[in-house]
Amino acid sequence: MQALVCAMLCVMPPAAAQIPSWGVDEFRAPPDPRWSDVARTDVEAAYKLLRDNHPGGAEELHDLAFQERLNSAHSVALDRARSVVSYEGYAAVLAGFATGMGDKHILSRPTFAVNVPRWAGIITSKRGRDWVVAETDEPRTALRGATLIGCDGQDIDELARKNLGGFRVDWNVGAEQVQGAPWLLVDEGNPFITRPASCIFERAGKRQTMKLDWLRIKRENRLPKLHAAIGAGAAG
Repeated sequence: MQALVCAMLCVMPPAAAQIPSWGVDEFRAPPDPRWSDVARTDVEAAYKLLRDNHPGGAEELHDLAFQERLNSAHSVALDRARSVVSYEGYAAVLAGFATGMGDKHILSRPTFAVNVPRWAGIITSKRGRDWVVAETDEPRTALRGATLIGCDGQDIDELARKNLGGFRVDWNVGAEQVQGAPWLLVDEGNPFITRPASCIFERAGKRQTMKLDWLRIKRENRLPKLHAAIGAGAAG
């Protein structure tokens, strides 16, 4: 896969391979349909790897549930791969395939991470059933500690299940929900999910709707705060 990625990047013109320092928030890399072939190739490789080597794929065990999940994840991934035109799309296809298996031991770990993702200026934490604002940029400090109710007419659990549970975590495992919660309002270019335009927050029984502004941020600057927002469990 590393060789394939290198080959793809090396033939791109300079404008496509680099992000300019000016207009970074508006920059979009030109679509490249060759990523679709790369995605399909790796989906098939991942499918065969699990089918032929995972114990659940052995006919003798009659693990019909595993085989059904494998076939379903394979079908969904192939369908998504047909529309992929970017590395971000490729990474999302493989992540969705792994998550679709519903097994924390099956992961997708891409060699390259998106260096300048977009974020809405808000980092969330999941505390019990509540989605709480753990960190914000300077203009939104008043939101810290508020509860996130929903976005664009969707209940927050519904949005998180689709955006996080479909690609980043196994939604059936509560601990993974907590670990993935800070990424809810971070956009790594996944073309199969939609960034919310506005969200509803509640504090002291009062609700307010706020428009979200999605801006690029260096990954290295956000990672410490994202990790801190995961928090830790307390006894009882």
